[in-house]
Amino acid sequence: MVTAVGAGLLIGILSVSWLTSRFRTERIYPAALVATGLVATVIALQTRWVVVLALGGMLGASAGLAVVTGYTLLHAYTADDSRGRTFAAFYTGTRVATFAALGLAPFLAGSIEVITVGVSGTVAGQDAQVALGGVRITMLLGGVVGLVFAHRSARAIWRTS
Repeated sequence: MVTAVGAGLLIGILSVSWLTSRFRTERIYPAALVATGLVATVIALQTRWVVVLALGGMLGASAGLAVVTGYTLLHAYTADDSRGRTFAAFYTGTRVATFAALGLAPFLAGSIEVITVGVSGTVAGQDAQVALGGVRITMLLGGVVGLVFAHRSARAIWRTS
């Protein structure tokens, strides 16, 4: 999974130049954020490993694209007199988010019990059950939080551009 996400990240970063020559960065960034949150949500609900690996590549590509275009927009729209404070706050926020993802999420995932969700009438009229463990629920929550902030970011950027 780490290799799939890393390969996707590389593809996303390398595709920035090609995409920005065709689309405005202000349009690419929110779309990449939405794609990242959506793919993370779908990964959390997926049960087939091969599909998860393919989606992991897509997750990396959209995240890489979002990171590079986000930095580009931040550099382009930050006034020189506040650039230092802006990037200090940004890097602090990035470190806090990394700590939350790597330091707190495993404890959250470990503390959540397995939840079984019943789905009625799925295959040939038979009921099915899906077990959601702590890791899947934590990933699902992360994807949903990503989608919420992607929506807020898209509204803010598209309102001003």
